[in-house]
Amino acid sequence: SEEYIFHIIGPFEKNIQKKNVIYYGEMEYEETIKYIKYADVCLQTLVRFPYCELYEKTLKYTQYSFFKKPILAPEYMELKDENVFNYVLTQESINNSISKSLNANFDMLDISWIKTWNEIAMEIC
Repeated sequence: SEEYIFHIIGPFEKNIQKKNVIYYGEMEYEETIKYIKYADVCLQTLVRFPYCELYEKTLKYTQYSFFKKPILAPEYMELKDENVFNYVLTQESINNSISKSLNANFDMLDISWIKTWNEIAMEIC
């Protein structure tokens, strides 16, 4: 829908040429935060590889959850958190996931599973 603006960050080809789709390419971590913080919905992107059945929460997933954002994720990733809206690659499924995610509120989302840098450092040592 053209009522929304899509900010595409990362090494993606500019396959969609519309006024409301903006491609930035890769950018520094610090720069991405302002886009995540003010986004209405975030997209979990991950290429599916044959015979790979294990998908874990990515750094982007953790960042999206930290800001308590709804996440659109491909169903094959099998992410089950309450802020995740899974889709299959059909227009109907994608539209349903977007619609549900835009109407969701995650102010009370439990993000206690997200570790601080100090906690991570202590695990490494």
